[in-house]
Amino acid sequence: MKLTIALLLAVCTAAFAATPVRFENAEIRRLDARNAMIEISGTTVPSRPLLEQVHVYREGDSFQLLFFAASEAAEPNTPRQPFKKEVYAEEMDYGAYQIRCFALDTSLIDTTFYFSPDSSVIIFLPDSSQSSDSSIVLADSTFFVNYTPGTGVSTMATSARPAVSGPFPNPFNASTTFRLSVPYAQVVTLTLHDICGKKVAELVAQELAAGEHSFAWDAISFSSGI
Repeated sequence: MKLTIALLLAVCTAAFAATPVRFENAEIRRLDARNAMIEISGTTVPSRPLLEQVHVYREGDSFQLLFFAASEAAEPNTPRQPFKKEVYAEEMDYGAYQIRCFALDTSLIDTTFYFSPDSSVIIFLPDSSQSSDSSIVLADSTFFVNYTPGTGVSTMATSARPAVSGPFPNPFNASTTFRLSVPYAQVVTLTLHDICGKKVAELVAQELAAGEHSFAWDAISFSSGI
């Protein structure tokens, strides 16, 4: 059986493939009276590292950082390695900052992007105002950083959404497994929908602790090729 249904996690749609990039933390480090360094850290698959080039979009205290990596899916349980990227930021007053990090396919590195009015929901390609972030974004996390005097570094990191990978295996005979990476304790709903949008299964609807979780789906009662 080949799984071709849609997967809905909480309030977002997620791709079946395991993302090669996970953003996990953000910090602002003071350089001098007016300038600072934004440090982004996380993990990536060794064979698909982030490129050095970063696109920076800023509006006041809101940053959009666009990183680039190969979009090919990593197999579940592929060993990951840590990364840290630095972005120079000018005119940085102390205060609260929102830093949203995207990972995009390397084929888009020379593209100019546009954001929805509140800069938090949709990322658009310039040639199509209807292209949503779910079609071009490999990873997406938002961090809220309270930049204060003293050490010059104060971090509160909040991932925007849990990360889902799977199904694995796919194709499969009677059952398959989805894996969830939950950044902090929260209520998570994971449902499966067919290509017409009809709900066919609910795998979880409960509070999950931070960490990795696996959920099996028994599809024995469904026809092949749903």
